[in-house]
Amino acid sequence: MERSRRSIPTSERLRQLAEIARCLIEGSLEDRLTAVVERAPKALGVRSASIFLVREDFAGFVDRLALPGVELIPDSPRPAGLTAEVLNTRKALAVDDTAKYPGVNPRVVEAGIRSFLAVPLNSSAGCLGVLYLNQSVPQRFSPADLRLAEAIGDMIGQAVENARLHERERQALQSLEAERHHLASLMAALDRSLAEADLLRDVAAGAAEAEDLDRLLRDVLERLRLRLIFSSGAILLGAGRNLVVRAASGLPARRSPGQRLKRDDQLVWRALATGEPLFENDHAPEGMSVLAIPLRWRGNVLGVLELAASQPDAFDVPDLNLMRKVAEQLAGWIYIAARGARQP
Repeated sequence: MERSRRSIPTSERLRQLAEIARCLIEGSLEDRLTAVVERAPKALGVRSASIFLVREDFAGFVDRLALPGVELIPDSPRPAGLTAEVLNTRKALAVDDTAKYPGVNPRVVEAGIRSFLAVPLNSSAGCLGVLYLNQSVPQRFSPADLRLAEAIGDMIGQAVENARLHERERQALQSLEAERHHLASLMAALDRSLAEADLLRDVAAGAAEAEDLDRLLRDVLERLRLRLIFSSGAILLGAGRNLVVRAASGLPARRSPGQRLKRDDQLVWRALATGEPLFENDHAPEGMSVLAIPLRWRGNVLGVLELAASQPDAFDVPDLNLMRKVAEQLAGWIYIAARGARQP
């Protein structure tokens, strides 16, 4: 039997409608819909409300929001149920008595819902879901109830579409920015590769023009100074238990030609012993950066290429890798020059 309910003044309905519209303007989509679920029952004088949203590709449901009192209803509506009917027809459905209306999910009655309005969330993109306005007693909804509920549903539908459009635009901008960053990284890597190739060709050209080994080593250091930022450089070759500075560059020079370095724990000796490039970016106490690259040829370490900068953090891993390539070329020339010097 239909029960009576207190009539809600038109002014109050309009006030609640305006509040719902205001709640749909800003904030996350979930916060907006939660505010609607809280306010819509007040506008129509019903007990509770719930919202089911379809996925953006319209392949099933993605979200469900509800106030307490409808927790027993399954999250995913039945494929052939009343929710699907409202979605397909895009028309509101008024159920005066859930116990007598055919097709009502039995769990709706079990949840204490005895009547409801099911309103499509229409938008320019299609029907994006269904708004349920639930009452705990059988009730005949008036045409004014239906019009108000449809107005709320239309506002929700457009708000959902706008929020999804905004999210897609945000994701598109993020993807575009990531792509720009990726392209910039590729261009920087390409520029560096070209610069490395130019340097290696330049060093090779200088080596081809050098008259002797010492001139070759000095020329290599000078050409490196034109491409890399460092204050001084040296090429040290093994001589028995010592390392001898065969070429030096820079002012003030860290090394001087002819200088012999006895074995100790300096970076150049560690590079010579390990055969691996090493660098220190905060060389105490001087506060400078030092890069030491072993001159390896066919498994033998012939010496060390050392570069020093007067400030910390002057060298990075790409610098180390580039100097490894230079050192490999340089070691080959040193080996060839030394072998030629031994031949009668």
